[in-house]
Amino acid sequence: MPKSTDADLDPVSIAAGKFEPKLAAAIEHAIELVKDRIDSKALSAALEAGDTAGAIKLLNIEQALAEAFAGVGIEADVSSVSETLVAAFQAGANAGLAKVPKQLAAELTFDLLNPDAVAFLKTYEFGLIKDISEGTAAAIGAVIQEAYQGLPPAKAAKKIVSLIGLTKKQQRAVANFQNALIAGDPASLRRILSAELRDKRFDRTIQAVIDEGGVLSAEQIQRMTDRYYERFLRYRAHMIARTETIRAAVKGQQLLWEQAVASGKLDPAKVQRRWVTAGDERVCPICAPLDGEKAGLYEDFPEGDPPAHPMCRCGLVLDFD
Repeated sequence: MPKSTDADLDPVSIAAGKFEPKLAAAIEHAIELVKDRIDSKALSAALEAGDTAGAIKLLNIEQALAEAFAGVGIEADVSSVSETLVAAFQAGANAGLAKVPKQLAAELTFDLLNPDAVAFLKTYEFGLIKDISEGTAAAIGAVIQEAYQGLPPAKAAKKIVSLIGLTKKQQRAVANFQNALIAGDPASLRRILSAELRDKRFDRTIQAVIDEGGVLSAEQIQRMTDRYYERFLRYRAHMIARTETIRAAVKGQQLLWEQAVASGKLDPAKVQRRWVTAGDERVCPICAPLDGEKAGLYEDFPEGDPPAHPMCRCGLVLDFD
């Protein structure tokens, strides 16, 4: 089974990589829009009244994300999530021409208004919004439970707003980080110094508390926690962006090939899709065995098409018989 070489590096994954920072920035911006639109006072009042349904309805995360992704309220010079995903989808189709014979490439054009393309983008964006909103809803549910257990409503409302965009697991990581800072004992603070996403600018302050005793102020704890949350959110945005630009670009490429078949310019019996990894030392144990695997144009890989996992860098190329 042939393995990837520099000449095989997938132009679609390379094209997707160019959109990764744009999509990450668009996701971060969309989440900030959602947070800015939340009425914290009304949310606090709903929590104080024990009105969980009212609090959830007030947040309306899925609808708020849909509007933010579409660019509602966004500055004119900032790309929305929707625009960036469409661009990555289109770039994948265009890059898919790079590995086909020149004569065929000259005859192919990608129709972004093709019903299959339109349907994919609509369903795909809805799925992405649902994934993020469901993860956020789980994190919010955990905070609402804290409110029932005695967390003051105003603090619970503030905490909910601050956690928009994180999963429940990530919300727990932020809470554990803050609790360790509050505990302030040397063992807890040493765990802080090993947290990968911490803001290292605070390391000297934390180390001084470990070495000399004393405590961190409430303001210092909040500032360190805020930076940790921001870094976690940025990490999640980049993880989603890396994964989803690959997914959108690979699908754009696939639809280009399918449109070529529909127009009679490509014989599906004479081509195979081949899995291509990034071909470097960072290729993971999941993807390494997939390198060089082949499937027909309409056949499924056992693992599905790339991405095989979050942050996957794999792609597909077309081999001609």
